[in-house]
Amino acid sequence: ETSNGFEIGASYETPDYGISANIFNNYYRNFIEEVTLPPTADFPLIFSTQNLAKVQIYGAEVRGYARFASNWKAWGSLAYAHGKNTETDEYLNSIPPLRAILGLGYEQETWGVDVSTTLASARYKVSDGGFAAPGYGIVDFTGYWEPAQVKGLRIQAGAYNIFDKKYWNALDVPDGTTPDIYDRYSEPGRTFRLAITQKF
Repeated sequence: ETSNGFEIGASYETPDYGISANIFNNYYRNFIEEVTLPPTADFPLIFSTQNLAKVQIYGAEVRGYARFASNWKAWGSLAYAHGKNTETDEYLNSIPPLRAILGLGYEQETWGVDVSTTLASARYKVSDGGFAAPGYGIVDFTGYWEPAQVKGLRIQAGAYNIFDKKYWNALDVPDGTTPDIYDRYSEPGRTFRLAITQKF
């Protein structure tokens, strides 16, 4: 695989706010693409790779953050990519849909909490066999505590996909998946996690 392309970006940051943006455009020869082969009696799901002679992938990303009212912070990001096999004019199934993340958090010296939402558009630009993933929006809530009495200890907890949304990560569904087994590849519903770390 070889490629030629360009990327242009700019950023500006201060302790209270910052923003960055970049755009890219890449042309590939012998692009390596993961594919799913037709099932056999012994192997219902076979992954392989193939080379595509000519491919173009371009996109853009924007990120930003702001701190306000002493202990509050907000952040967000937006990412877009578009990819095609320029010989066949087919879309690449390895390209994710438009995706945005927005968050709001509050921090004190030893603890903090965050709420964030992840939004993804529907992915309908796929080639034959690709999964046209529906759009989704999920909300996560996380927090941490670093007790001053125990140096290096950090306790983190979170509730993810709070509203128990059924959704799919488009890139996790193999090509050729039939509608009757789509649910096997859906992401977890409402989940809870607790992590404790100790640094010495």
